[in-house]
Amino acid sequence: MRRKKADRYDIDKIPIREELRNAIKTKKLVEIAAIDVYQGISRMQGLQDEFIQELIDEVLKRIEELREDMKVVTALEEKITMLEQRVA
Repeated sequence: MRRKKADRYDIDKIPIREELRNAIKTKKLVEIAAIDVYQGISRMQGLQDEFIQELIDEVLKRIEELREDMKVVTALEEKITMLEQRVA
C-alpha cells in the first residue's frame, strides 16, 4: 500500500489506532503502554520500508535508462567506426 509523500509524516495520516495517535500527541513516551509503542514503531518502520523501496525502485529505473542510453551510444560508435573504415 503506497501513501502520498505528503501524508507520510503527518501523525493524523499514520495508520494507527486513534487512542495511540492521541497518546502520542499528549503523553510522554514512558506514559504510553509498551504494546502501543511497539505498534506505533512497527507502523512507522513499515512506512520507512515503503520509502526505501521507492528509492530502490527509482534507482533501478535510472540504471535501466542509463543502460538504454549506453546501447544507443555504443551503436553510434560502431556506426561511426564503420563509416570511417569505408571512407579510409
